[in-house]
Amino acid sequence: MQPLFFILIMEDLEVNERMVPSKYIQLKVRLVILSLLFTASPLLAGNQLIDAVMRSDFIFDRNVSNVPFIPLAYVNFNSQSNLEFKDECIGDNCEFDFQSVSQGLALPVWVGKQNMVLLGESFESKSLNTGVNSIDINSAGILAAWVSQPSEKWQAGAFIYTYRGIGEDELARESKGNITGAVARYRHSPHFHSYWGMVRLEEYNNEILYPYIGFDWYIGKEWSVSGLIPWPTVQYAPSTDSIYKFGALYSGAEWLVNNNDNVYANDFEKWDFGIAYEHRLWNYLWGEIAVGYSGLGKFYIRSGTDIELDLDIENTPFIKLGINVRFE
Repeated sequence: MQPLFFILIMEDLEVNERMVPSKYIQLKVRLVILSLLFTASPLLAGNQLIDAVMRSDFIFDRNVSNVPFIPLAYVNFNSQSNLEFKDECIGDNCEFDFQSVSQGLALPVWVGKQNMVLLGESFESKSLNTGVNSIDINSAGILAAWVSQPSEKWQAGAFIYTYRGIGEDELARESKGNITGAVARYRHSPHFHSYWGMVRLEEYNNEILYPYIGFDWYIGKEWSVSGLIPWPTVQYAPSTDSIYKFGALYSGAEWLVNNNDNVYANDFEKWDFGIAYEHRLWNYLWGEIAVGYSGLGKFYIRSGTDIELDLDIENTPFIKLGINVRFE
């Protein structure tokens, strides 16, 4: 969603050197400290939030499965080395390394009988290094959401998430976007739910509407299948303290480059296919490790709506480490 970043050197495209913030190391340290502080806050409020939801009319059917509730806070680190362009290089750049650190939090700030309001935030720091050149992109976002339980069968909600780049460079600060949506969940049974809605993405003066459609299916206590687009996942929870996840996750990044007063949008996107293992460390705190392969990778350079460059990226292994906060 939010959401990368690298300086491209082409024969006819010279990248502005200001795209590399001189204080990136200090900012990254601050980001990790803020991540730990924000992630600690839901642990302190966990029991009060659970009590408020339990007194409401909201139905989440958590008692039918060992699979825990979705994370309401997280800190993740992702690393990939030697991502290679297929067929051709960009100038002298034929491969690059990618790393990211991300943190997010969403908590109910008001819970009524049939309605609740959630507020959230996110920080993300991403780095792309070709060995010759590198670029670091940092972004921050805020979330506001409303959820309602009008009947035993239906839940409905709406949200807005807005983010923008942060850093010393003017173009980095101009990197921004909004995601808004309206979604609903229908409870066919305690073991099966379907999801319906629309999501609107707006960034770089482009606007995309796409459907939010899917389902989740709890098969006994240990297995569940989530068919939500674009995060299909099969989960196996042998106990209430451990969970294995098999699935795919779409990720991507965008950043701006200024060349002789011409602004180019750079897009990097991929699908991560793999397996993840999570284990309860303490109370609501879970540790996670994920490994797998990234596929269907693409890199674009756009000028307005025109695509100046379109490259495929070879499949590459990845590893991800994370800390999640999951309420029960």
